[in-house]
Amino acid sequence: MFLFFVGFLSLFHVGFSLPRSYSPKIYIYENRELDWSYLLDCYKDKHGVAAWRDEEGEHSQNMAEVWVHQTLLKHNLRTYDPNEADMFYIPLYISVSSDVEPMAGSLMCDGLTHMERMGRALDYLSKESKYFKNLGGSDHFLVCAWWRCGAAMGNRARVLFSRSVIGINESPPVNNMWARWECKNRVVTVPYVSSTHITAEKDWKRTDERDISFFFAGRVRGRKERENMAVLGSIYPDSIVGVTEWNWTEEPGIYGDHISSSQFCLMPRGDTNSSRRFFDAVSSGCIPVITNHQLGLGNVPFPTQLNYSDFVITVPDDAFLTEESVELFAEDLYNMDHSLIEEKRDNLYEARKSLVYGYSYNDNVDDLAIIKGTVNKILKEVYHIMNSFSKWECDPIEWWEHAASYLDVSIPPPLDKVSDWALGSESIVIREERLFTCTPPFTGSRPMRDFLRKVQQGSSWEIKNYHGGLDIVRLEGPELFDIYSRVGWVKMSMVKDPIVRFLSTFLKRYPKKSPEEFSKFLEDLYYMEEKLYEYDFRPMVSFCGMRYANFESIIPFEDVHTNGKKLLESLPNDLWEKNGKKWKDGLDVFEYDYLEYSSMGNKESDIFDDCKWVEYLSSGHLLWQISEIYKEDYDHFRWYNIEEWYTKLEKCTS
Repeated sequence: MFLFFVGFLSLFHVGFSLPRSYSPKIYIYENRELDWSYLLDCYKDKHGVAAWRDEEGEHSQNMAEVWVHQTLLKHNLRTYDPNEADMFYIPLYISVSSDVEPMAGSLMCDGLTHMERMGRALDYLSKESKYFKNLGGSDHFLVCAWWRCGAAMGNRARVLFSRSVIGINESPPVNNMWARWECKNRVVTVPYVSSTHITAEKDWKRTDERDISFFFAGRVRGRKERENMAVLGSIYPDSIVGVTEWNWTEEPGIYGDHISSSQFCLMPRGDTNSSRRFFDAVSSGCIPVITNHQLGLGNVPFPTQLNYSDFVITVPDDAFLTEESVELFAEDLYNMDHSLIEEKRDNLYEARKSLVYGYSYNDNVDDLAIIKGTVNKILKEVYHIMNSFSKWECDPIEWWEHAASYLDVSIPPPLDKVSDWALGSESIVIREERLFTCTPPFTGSRPMRDFLRKVQQGSSWEIKNYHGGLDIVRLEGPELFDIYSRVGWVKMSMVKDPIVRFLSTFLKRYPKKSPEEFSKFLEDLYYMEEKLYEYDFRPMVSFCGMRYANFESIIPFEDVHTNGKKLLESLPNDLWEKNGKKWKDGLDVFEYDYLEYSSMGNKESDIFDDCKWVEYLSSGHLLWQISEIYKEDYDHFRWYNIEEWYTKLEKCTS
């Protein structure tokens, strides 16, 4: 009766559409703030063994981050040019960095703790990586296959990474407490790393070489499903079913030998539905016996890419709940036709290529025997999430109903200080689409306004627009709190090189002023309090609360042709198409000539195309004053570098 359920999972094998030629280009960050592979040496120095081989405390099972990174480094889809990348991989080794210690773990390395490393990584992504800020990290992904992943990354990471994709062992809606990811639809289930003591591919045993009928080793943890399996030991003497109250029943080496010699591996659920045992069984050729619920969406990797019914035995959800039911399905399996067992094991051999990362017999990372098929499956899942609806699509977790109590960023300052962040007209909202756009003056944001104006012509707010066809919202009141505290809103802005913006603004406002008058104006501004600045000269970071909140997308004006289009094409809900237009009709705003420093017409373009700007910024002292006035802009948008202007000044004056 129980074998009826063998084909159950075929219902889930529906597949999803991918481009016929699946070849997205993947960029892997290599800077030390984000590439944490150097931690492997510190880990080995501390523990005396490589992280991916450390079976003490089951550390190695959480090392998918190492295997995925090392595979991608050698992948044919890798690109070294971030400008041509479709996907970005962030090689943070969260498990290694946390020393795989559940409570405030930290591997001290290069004088840094785990949380210090985490802070540097988040600073880099939010302030220095314009590639991350272009699309709010929605084209970025990382792996953290560890149940303490969310706690190890912390609240700030949850906000910054809310639209990035993460690979973890169990995905929402099954177990989001592991990742604590704000967008439930941005999580991919990835395999555990199977035991390093399990027989490798060359030692795969045939069915007639396996002398153990049923195998299980583990702790009870108060679960009757596990206790009930002990009955099989007396019925089938050739079985090994070890269940203890606390200590693991077998040493890792013995465990590997036994599971590799077993016909059927029993998989009752433990604390959660997922278990490393499943991947150990796949790696060793022991046919997994697992419940229908455990194979539900989110519990196992690649449910639409693999047909699990081909290589596992599924039993009803209550099959482990009594000794009688355990005896019943065990009898069916023990008497199972030999040809069916061989078919299952042949399919299991093939499935291993998609559920095992690879093999290693030493501590040299260069000698990892990588199985690319598993990472390819992960890439397809990530690609599907990034492109199935829109890169901005977010299904927020329930915690956002009480966002303020969970976050230490992205919450507005007190209303009595709201004047510090906005003066009315620079903030544009389209409420139906939950879009919030900040347009500081003299940043080249006119194309963004033009696009939003076109979109809003078809919205229900058209009658109420009194500012150039756009719905302008002042940053105050409960709506402000909703915008800044919930991931459902997309907050985006455009910025510009502070030197270019400052001089352009001055020449636009005071076209007849001499270089000497410019120097005097700059001197006065330097000694003035920011709150007294003219609106057009305020630092960009002072607009729309950018000092206080995470803006998902910050587009550099200098890249607006490429990144502006990419941003708008990725916005949710097909903004332009649903109004009966084609995307190109809305995106042509990024092709106009006025983008060439439009605020000054040709004059601004001319002054920066040659060395005429030196008339106004004739000394390093003046550059230094501007860098101090806009210090927060330089700190917040670190892709702008004042040192480059010192170099330009030297070339122009030599």
